Amino acid sequence: MSRFFSASLLAVLLWLTPAKVSAFALLGPYATWQTFEIGYQLPGDIGGPVNINEGYRWTIPTMTYGFDATFLKYFGTNGVAAVESAIKMMNDIPAADAMTDDLSEFPLKTMRINNTASALGLIDLKTITASVFLEELGLAAPERYVWTLHSRFAPNPPAASYSIIQRNWDPITRNPSSYVNGELFTWIILQTYANPDAWEAVEVPVDPLANGLTSLAGYYGISGGTILGNGANLYFTPGAYYPSLTRDDAGGLRHLYGTKNYAVEPLGVDVIAGSAGGGGAIGGGSGDPPWLPVTTITIVTNTTGGTVVSNAVPRVVTALRPGIGKVNYQRVDFDSLLNTTRQPYQVTWTDRYLTNGVMRAQQVSRLITRPDIVFRAADLGTQPLVPFFFLRTIQFENDSALNTVAGGGEVVGPGVMRGPLELTFSNAGRYYVNFAAGGAGVGEDTAFLGISYGSFDGSTNQPITYPDGASVKALEALVLGGQ
Repeated sequence: MSRFFSASLLAVLLWLTPAKVSAFALLGPYATWQTFEIGYQLPGDIGGPVNINEGYRWTIPTMTYGFDATFLKYFGTNGVAAVESAIKMMNDIPAADAMTDDLSEFPLKTMRINNTASALGLIDLKTITASVFLEELGLAAPERYVWTLHSRFAPNPPAASYSIIQRNWDPITRNPSSYVNGELFTWIILQTYANPDAWEAVEVPVDPLANGLTSLAGYYGISGGTILGNGANLYFTPGAYYPSLTRDDAGGLRHLYGTKNYAVEPLGVDVIAGSAGGGGAIGGGSGDPPWLPVTTITIVTNTTGGTVVSNAVPRVVTALRPGIGKVNYQRVDFDSLLNTTRQPYQVTWTDRYLTNGVMRAQQVSRLITRPDIVFRAADLGTQPLVPFFFLRTIQFENDSALNTVAGGGEVVGPGVMRGPLELTFSNAGRYYVNFAAGGAGVGEDTAFLGISYGSFDGSTNQPITYPDGASVKALEALVLGGQ
């Protein structure tokens, strides 16, 4: 009897214990209530968390990129290789529909620490690039928005009342989740900025030994927000690097770009019907016709019997479209003096849309005369003592009016993202910080060496430092006081 009771009790406890689930967050334009006072639009932020049905994504399956002279001069060939490695990570992501139901092929945690790079205060160029690419694909930092403020009411400061919501979504059920990559979070409300004030529902791992930040999307996407953890891999932890995406990163991309996720979306103004023609083709074939503004195209209708019907009809611009599966990236030669590609490039693909319950398709093209993404380097200033390490642009096109009924309150999506994008790395180089009290003199002997860009992995190879040509030995001498 006691065995039966014990087994029954164990079964009940297992039933009541929530499974270790995951979550992703979606990025979009700020809602009117997402103000600085309650933890949005903080330094470094470019958008806010949106609801599960308000996500933003790309509708072009191939994006081009290039490097301008400022990046090449500062980061050199090693910097280009680091960025190319990050882009390969993105290109190697399987299409959304090819991922398994439980996403078990993706690990919950992929962050690693290179101890040499950690001791030298280096942050990994590849990891930052990959994290920003996930953000530009529509993902926000899930660890930051497990819990987030919706309002603050303080008629008699310092007393205040807060409403807290969740903007984190389980990749399997699409329900709100308190987990990220298997880590359970609670929150504590803290003042994270002063003059002007900003308050946040700061995430706290229930497990006191948890890192706090696991997702690659969160590595840079956390930006000005605050989370708590044991400090092992929080924002810009020197020596941290990610060899691959985590399960939650993949889950967010599957949700956005899966072919079962439909939204009414317009084609971009640079998308024409048929083949664009011209220069070197990306996704097109040989013998493409000259560049002409084509007004009719071939429609392919998939019927129940599997037959194909062709009709010459005008291009369909706005329609109910599924996700495109994934985005691929292709490098093109870029002339930064003229701000153009060295030759036009054609990108051709099959655009699919649903009309009257029937999936249809049309061939469309873009003529690329400027890369969709340009990598640059510049001095980006400080905040207030630490340099801004990265500056990125993003363009949201809110298509909520096409997808919702008017009069339902504020809706900030769904929508699409548009280019071109500029991703700018700081070229300020190594920096030092001095703290002085009461006008006392300070100098090199009391200065703290700040973090700087490097490239490293889990091998025994020495980390690469930037600007290109800087040596690890010189950096070691600075860290160790010349010893």
